[in-house]
Amino acid sequence: MNDSYDTLVIGAGPAGLAAAISLAQGGWRVGVVERLALPREKICGGFIGPENRSLLEKLGVLEEVFRVAAPLTKLTLHADTRQSISIPINLNNEHRSGFGISRAAFDHILLMRARELGVAIFDQCSYSIDQERIIFLKMPSGQEKIQARHVIEATGSPKDIKEKSGVGAGGIFENCASPAEEVSLYFVHGGHLGINRFESGRVNACYVVDDWLFEACNKNMAAVFAHFLDHYPSLKEQFENARQVSGFKGISVCRPEAARFSREGNFLVGDAVDCLNPVIGGGNSQALASGTLLAQILLQNPAAAAFEQLEQLYRRQWNKSFAARVRASWIWGQLSHQHFLARNTIRVFRWHEAWLTQLFRYNHQPLEFQV
Repeated sequence: MNDSYDTLVIGAGPAGLAAAISLAQGGWRVGVVERLALPREKICGGFIGPENRSLLEKLGVLEEVFRVAAPLTKLTLHADTRQSISIPINLNNEHRSGFGISRAAFDHILLMRARELGVAIFDQCSYSIDQERIIFLKMPSGQEKIQARHVIEATGSPKDIKEKSGVGAGGIFENCASPAEEVSLYFVHGGHLGINRFESGRVNACYVVDDWLFEACNKNMAAVFAHFLDHYPSLKEQFENARQVSGFKGISVCRPEAARFSREGNFLVGDAVDCLNPVIGGGNSQALASGTLLAQILLQNPAAAAFEQLEQLYRRQWNKSFAARVRASWIWGQLSHQHFLARNTIRVFRWHEAWLTQLFRYNHQPLEFQV
C-alpha cells in the first residue's frame, strides 16, 4: 500500500474542492482526483451570489475571488422589447454584491487554496475501487494504490438519467457592449439566456433551451444564440462588434427523479445529489454549501460512525437546507420557458417590484446549517 487518506474526493469542481478544503482545515488528510487536466473550462453561468461571502471567507478564498471576479450589482429580466425590470443584487447591504467569474478561474482559486492546505491533487487521473475498498489511481505517470476512509463523489449530474429537460450551452466574448455589473436574463418561448461579465472584462453568454427549440435551430448551438439576438434587437447591438473567444459548448440539462446521497459506499455532493434549475443562478452556491455540509458532518462525528448513520444525517440536513429550494427552482424554470407566462410575470413584477426582490432573496438567502 503506497498511501492512505482520511478522504478521497472525486471531482475538482466547487463542491468537491469545498469539501476537500473544509476537511483539510479540520486536520484531515485529503486527496482530490480529477479526470481532466487542471485548470479546465466548464459551461457555467458563473454567478456567485452575495449569500456566499461568509462561506468563501471561511474557505479562505474570498479575498482572491474579490480580486479576480467581476462585481455584479444589478439583475435585469427581459421578456420582450417592452417588458423588463431591474433590481439590485445586494441582500439589503449595498456592499454585498454578487460576482461573475468563469469556472476555470473559480476552480483554480479553490484548487490553489486546497494545495496550500496540503491537499494532494491527482489530475488527468481515473480511478477504480475493488471489493475490499482499495483504490487504484491511473495517471499518465503510472498507477498508484491507496486507501481512504471516505470517498466523496463530486462528479456532476448523474450520467444514467435517461430523460433530459433541455440543452445548455455557453460561450465567452470580448469587446461586448453589455452593461457592466449587471446580470441580464432574456426569455423567449422555450428558453432563457443569461448575460454577465467575467474576469478581465469578458462577457459570458449562457443559455438553456427546451429540446424542441434546440431541434428547431437544427441542433446548432450558434443558431440558438442567434435566435435570442434576433428576438432582442438591443441585445444584438451589444454583440455587434464582439469577438467570440470561446466557442459554444453544450451540455444536457437534466435532473434525477429523486435526490441521491450515496452510491456504492461513496458519498455524493453538488449536482451529483440533485441540482437547481439554472434559471435562478444558484448552482455554485449549492455546490459550495453541500460540499461544506458533508465535510462538517464527517468532521463532527466519530471516526467509527457507520456509513449508514452518516448518510442518514447528511440526507436529513441536505433536505432541510436544499430540498424546497431545488423543487421551487424547477417550477420557475418550467414557467419561465413559457413566453406568455414570463412576459406577464415580469409585467406583474413591474407593478410589485418588492415581489421580485423577495423572490431573489429567497433563492439567494445564505445557507446556514448546524450539524
